[in-house]
Amino acid sequence: MELRNYQTDCVNSLWDALCRPNGGHPVAVLPTGAGKSVIIAALVSKFLQYPSARCIILAHRQELIKQNRDKLVAIEPRLTRETGIYCASLKQKNINRITFTAIQSAVRQIQKFGKQNLVIIDEAHLVSEEANSSYQILLKELKKINPSLRVLGFTATPYRTGEGLITESINKIFTDICYDISVGELVKRANYRDWE
Repeated sequence: MELRNYQTDCVNSLWDALCRPNGGHPVAVLPTGAGKSVIIAALVSKFLQYPSARCIILAHRQELIKQNRDKLVAIEPRLTRETGIYCASLKQKNINRITFTAIQSAVRQIQKFGKQNLVIIDEAHLVSEEANSSYQILLKELKKINPSLRVLGFTATPYRTGEGLITESINKIFTDICYDISVGELVKRANYRDWE
């Protein structure tokens, strides 16, 4: 599958952030329908060029878990055997090099995931700044196992109601917005001939 220009730009921005020694935990802001699953798949494929790399892709709904996994396998069929889904509501409990999981399932069984290098959070605006929230607990425990753990977020809305920008909250996980594209910019970049 060929990525659109803005999707490639997003992958490159996230990759650059990952490659910086102190690159923090960036978030990409893309409107609904921009193809986050495609971007996640391309990024994970690139990340897994390192033989010992392991990652978790977190989502809060089973539809997103399945969609993200299916998109990765469609783009990179060679990675099929390296993927697992760990989600009680999908009746699957397979942890692999790339594990697609629900936050609720993961936080209940943190120790089963072992050392991870990267956590990707779909719908990053749902991450609470509360220290006892599921996301905060999971990431804290995973960082005990690997202090170099990197976290990337994807969202269409980089704000939490009552808390403000997700990169500016008290117990923030995300350090910066490394890619941001609006609906208006996507429309400008669209090939209108495809719509005729």
